[in-house]
Amino acid sequence: MEFGILFELQTDDPKGGEARVWREGLEQAVAADRAGFDAVWAVEHHFLVGYAHCSAPEVFLTAVSQRTERVRLGHGVVVAPAPVNHPFRLAERVAALDIVSGGRVDVGFGRGFSELEQTGFGLDPETSRELAAEAVQAIPRTSFHPSTPGHPQAGAKAPPADVVGVHLAAVIRSGRPDGARLPLLCFSTS
Repeated sequence: MEFGILFELQTDDPKGGEARVWREGLEQAVAADRAGFDAVWAVEHHFLVGYAHCSAPEVFLTAVSQRTERVRLGHGVVVAPAPVNHPFRLAERVAALDIVSGGRVDVGFGRGFSELEQTGFGLDPETSRELAAEAVQAIPRTSFHPSTPGHPQAGAKAPPADVVGVHLAAVIRSGRPDGARLPLLCFSTS
């Protein structure tokens, strides 16, 4: 059995509350690492005042990575559909976090917690499930085949390999013949 903690960085204090919960969250993450917890997870939420103030979990987890030694960093659920997050940007952000953390990243993808979060970015809740599934499928493909057309709804083409970065192969290992560990967890689109 493994144990971890999850941060939503909740506050209802409009004056200084966000800075306080981020600071306290970092302190708690360090304490969890020292206490032997296995993982620190941070969610992605938008527009949910008083509920969750973690709109940039990769920033929080980068700070955690520089203060801890062994705890795994759980990045998720990341809101996968474009226009919230483009699949190529998701892959780049996860790769960068994995690099600076020394290979300690796990990530989960989803379609967004609430209609408010989805519509706030112009995402139609009726199509968000399908778009999230497409984004999750696009991430590993673009990592290994940079010429593969990108996310169909975003109308993007895959960037050249040197733009995506050589480190993606170390992070996104889907379909590798050697069966290397795949740090992409919980591909839930429900």
